[in-house]
Amino acid sequence: MPSHTKDTSISSTSTAVDDHPRVDPHYHTKGKTCPFLQSRNQNEHAYCPAQESDVRSVCPALNTMANHGYISRDGRELSFSDIYSGLMACYGLSAALAFVLTIGGFLLIKRSPIRLPSWFPFFGKVTNPDGSKTPAGILDLHLIGLHGGVEHDASLVHHDTKPEQRYPPLEIDESWVTDLVGDVQPAVNGYDKMTATKKSGSIWRTFATDNYKSTLVSAADVGYMRKRREREILPKKLDGVHAEIARGEMAIVLGMWDHTSNGKSGIPLPWLLTFLAEEKLPENGTWRPKHKQGLLDVVKRSKAIRTVQNGQ
Repeated sequence: MPSHTKDTSISSTSTAVDDHPRVDPHYHTKGKTCPFLQSRNQNEHAYCPAQESDVRSVCPALNTMANHGYISRDGRELSFSDIYSGLMACYGLSAALAFVLTIGGFLLIKRSPIRLPSWFPFFGKVTNPDGSKTPAGILDLHLIGLHGGVEHDASLVHHDTKPEQRYPPLEIDESWVTDLVGDVQPAVNGYDKMTATKKSGSIWRTFATDNYKSTLVSAADVGYMRKRREREILPKKLDGVHAEIARGEMAIVLGMWDHTSNGKSGIPLPWLLTFLAEEKLPENGTWRPKHKQGLLDVVKRSKAIRTVQNGQ
């Protein structure tokens, strides 16, 4: 087992920070320093990627919340309230939208969102797919990634779940992140598909700089991304529910960072690439929401994605 250090000077009380419960610091292997611990209480949401003892899912939105301390940084023991309040605080989602996403996440993996005491007869504890038992109404990020629940094939940056597995691979394919640049129209200056294919997957970093901040990714561009990825998994095909989930999750991202530049509306290309590849908020992790995004906003953007994806 690795040696760990933990800063115990930061209170573990439930004092609210940005309208969500305070999150404890997570463990680091010996010799590493966490930016969150360095900043103490001055920056509760400093970015720190997952450590060896942390758990994560294939959902970049939830992983980013953990990396910034909007939910438990170790990705464990998450209640309905933790996820619900974290979504609103981290991304500026409306209460209704955060509720729909959270309740849907629990129900699609067949878990109750209601937390019960562990001694409660029959329903106090539930058995997880790996055989472990947890209190009802409590999840970790690994469990949320159960294949066929919220998780789906044709992810933009993750490989599909293998037939004999119940959970998808967590590794992000950086070459797939680079492929997203090729879906943006008009063509991104400096991007060449043949060159990008031959080089290291980390070439996406070339397009994640401030030089490309005015290059925007629109709903139409996301439609091209979704169309390409679903074509690449043929003969497999997403069912209607998971196709809508795939569009909806990107519609939410579009709504968080919508800009207009040179007559085009969308989100800055560097922000999207960094979010998907490093699971980090924009502006070097300092971005904070400045507006509320509602359910109808997401429906509208999802429809725009579907129109392009289906060639309508």
